[in-house]
Amino acid sequence: MTSIREPFAVRSYEVDAFSELAVPALWGYLQEAAGLSADALGFGVKRTLSAGFTWVLARQRLEIARAARFGETVEVETWPNGTERLAAHREFVVRSGGEVIAKATSVWFLLELKSRRPVDPGAALDSAFPRERGPDALELPGAKVPALEAPEVERPFAVRFADIDLNWHVNNVSYVQWLLEAVPKETWHSRRPAVVDAQYVAECEWGGRVLCRARSTGPDRFLHQVVREADGKEIARGETAWVAR
Repeated sequence: MTSIREPFAVRSYEVDAFSELAVPALWGYLQEAAGLSADALGFGVKRTLSAGFTWVLARQRLEIARAARFGETVEVETWPNGTERLAAHREFVVRSGGEVIAKATSVWFLLELKSRRPVDPGAALDSAFPRERGPDALELPGAKVPALEAPEVERPFAVRFADIDLNWHVNNVSYVQWLLEAVPKETWHSRRPAVVDAQYVAECEWGGRVLCRARSTGPDRFLHQVVREADGKEIARGETAWVAR
C-alpha cells in the first residue's frame, strides 16, 4: 500500500497539564494525515464533497506506547488498507526520532450526502480505489466496542459551534474529548490514556446537549458512551485503558 509520512510539531496548546500531547490533539494529527493521504491518492474531501459524497470515521483504535511531549516533532505514517464490503480501512504509525510511540487502525465509510447512506467507494469515486487488505498497524479486538450498561459517571456537554466540522456534524475529535472527561479526577491526575477505542454510532448536530457516561470495568479500564440528552439516543461509545504517567 502507498503510505505518506507527515510531521507535526507538538505545540504548547496541544499538551495537557503534564506537558504531554493530549489524545484529542494526536487524534487530530491522525485525521489530518488521513486527509492528506486521501488527497494525494485522488479521493480526498474536496473531491468527495464536489461529487456529492463525504468520508465519515466509523471507528478508530489508538494505542500509545509513550506520550509525546511539548517541543517534540512526531511523524505520522498512514496508508489505506483496502475495503471489506462498504468499509474502508486505514492504518497509522506514529514515530518520534524513529521510535514508534503509537499505532492506530480505523474504519471509514463514504456517505452519499443526500441520503446519508454509505456507498461503495470504488463505484462512487474510482474503480481503482484500493480494495486489497494489507498489513494492519493494529487489530481490532471485536466487531464493536462493548456496550455500556449501568454507568457510574454522567457528565453533560453542550454541542458548540466549535464542535462542527465540514460535514456539518460533530467532529470525531470532539467525541474523544467528551469520552476522556468522564473519568475520575484521580485517574486523570495519575494516569494517561494508553488505549482509546472509539466507535461512532450516529451523527450529532449543533444545539442541544449530550451526556457522556462511563463505568470502570477493571483497574484503569473504562467503558464510555455518549447519548443525546433530548432522546437518549446513543451516538458514540468507547473503551479506554490508562497507565501511570
